[in-house]
Amino acid sequence: MFTKSTDQRLLRAAGLWVLILLVFLALPQVSSLEGQGTTATVSGTVQDETGGVLPGVSISVEEVNTGSFRTAVSDDLGRYRVPLLEPGTYQIQAELSGFQTAVRTGVKLEVGARAIIDFPLTIGEITERVVVQGAAPLVETTTTSMAGLVDDKKIRDLPLNGRNYEQLAILQTGVSTARFSSTGSPGGSGTSFAAAGSRPSTNNFMVDGVNISNYKDSTGSAADTNLGVESIREFKVMTSTYSAAYGRNSGAVINVVTQSGTNQWHGSLFEFHRNSALDAKNFFDDTSKDIPAFKRNQFGFAVGGPISQDRTFIFANYEGLREGLGLTNIAVVPDAASRQGILPEFGSDGFPTGGTRNIVVADSVKPFLEFFPLPNGRNFGDGSGEFLSGPNRTTNEDYFSTRFDHHFTTQDNIFVRYTFDEADVLTPDNHQFLESQAFSRTQSGVIEYRKIFSPTFINTARFGVNRSFLERFSNSISGQVPTFVPNGQTMGQIRFGRSQGGQLGLTTLGSSSPQLNPYTSYQYSDDFNWTAGSHGIQGGASVTRIQNNAITFGTGTLGQYTFRTLEEFLQGQAQQFQADTAESTRRRGWRQTLFGFYLQ
Repeated sequence: MFTKSTDQRLLRAAGLWVLILLVFLALPQVSSLEGQGTTATVSGTVQDETGGVLPGVSISVEEVNTGSFRTAVSDDLGRYRVPLLEPGTYQIQAELSGFQTAVRTGVKLEVGARAIIDFPLTIGEITERVVVQGAAPLVETTTTSMAGLVDDKKIRDLPLNGRNYEQLAILQTGVSTARFSSTGSPGGSGTSFAAAGSRPSTNNFMVDGVNISNYKDSTGSAADTNLGVESIREFKVMTSTYSAAYGRNSGAVINVVTQSGTNQWHGSLFEFHRNSALDAKNFFDDTSKDIPAFKRNQFGFAVGGPISQDRTFIFANYEGLREGLGLTNIAVVPDAASRQGILPEFGSDGFPTGGTRNIVVADSVKPFLEFFPLPNGRNFGDGSGEFLSGPNRTTNEDYFSTRFDHHFTTQDNIFVRYTFDEADVLTPDNHQFLESQAFSRTQSGVIEYRKIFSPTFINTARFGVNRSFLERFSNSISGQVPTFVPNGQTMGQIRFGRSQGGQLGLTTLGSSSPQLNPYTSYQYSDDFNWTAGSHGIQGGASVTRIQNNAITFGTGTLGQYTFRTLEEFLQGQAQQFQADTAESTRRRGWRQTLFGFYLQ
């Protein structure tokens, strides 16, 4: 039951909507508008040879590859407008009794394009046709938004190291790579970049009108890649003053449109190979050994075509990544003498004097010394040395996407897309003791239904789901190891600080806390586009349900010892020990529902 205060709030809200609508209707002209920006608009004016406007001209717009067809009629001022067109190549025709038919072919509409195509009609028979070959204008005159388009030619032709399409966003004006350390965290960042000075976490990633961000507000897999180049038609990077329809984030909007099938079957089969045959060693590589091996293979296929001509289409893409990367790892470990309790003496200046002293190595420490390998590089003269290793990091990833488009009638269209990506990365640590595994699985889907009630009123309903799971944990390479906490799956960490003798400390040994990051978002939106005389009015609403079920394990989940010096470690004198108690609870994620609406 509504209360009096509730009724008053509803009345005020309704009054606000009416006021906004009246303001828009009072404006002399409203430019072309788009919903989530995955479509394009064609508009223009029809005139006769003297420059007079021509009302009642029939305008037809046909996509040449799929046969989809839209119509409009010029108004009393000779203006027409056809919104919500899928990106593609179009033929536009203007017909009026007593005039020759004008045809404009080869009009390529890109994602978010708002093309102005004017028609001058010449007196003559309607059966006579004047055909003009020409693309849509390159200069955007209907919006002030700052945006850069990455079209299908750039996506296919520009070289991509790793075939990560997000790398192409860096080519746009005002976009720069953001460099930060992600040590200790699973993948998922992808290509991190900042646009117009905004933080990378404020970017909004959209595919077919659905947000695909994970818990890190990014889209990368465990391998920090974004595969699926073959499934992308084009994408636009909008950095400022874009439509309120996007909402949510304050950074850039990366708006991706996927490929759909056409009336012709097309496909591709590809294999990209890269290795270390022509690579050079880096500064830390051992000069007496071969260069660390590197081998990457990316392979897959893409195919699309008609299930039913002019009616039903399918497009599918698979891509696999197999990579073995030789690492150059350096660890600081106890030398042979210090393991026997023989340590160098240090003078008051903090440097070794050349003498030695003996300490007793604690029995509790001896089992852990075997996990530190012996130095095979420089000896620092402080009881520690350098252990150099070149382990192999393996990466496996599989990506699959499929899309169905169907035209029930010329007024009713629907498409469904499903995308699946799974990646697994195994990375040995600097001691060759533990192997860290980062695993991710991402699934996203969208179903969109567009109803053309009339040439002047169109409604689009969309439902999407985005689900990602990222996990990181470590396992012993050699088998079971002592644990620091009851029921521990693997050993925690032994950490070191700066010593009084100037020692920088040994490299941390052991495993950091595991990380589990399940993240799901359910998204529903409905947009309408209404042309009323000289006005183009658009509005819509969206509901997003976010379930961030991440489990954050504390520092002491596996236990953590901290030692100030090598000597204190050998004597078993820890500065600090951290461990979760049996009663401690794990800090979990959150759930949130977002509502939004706009009118412009």
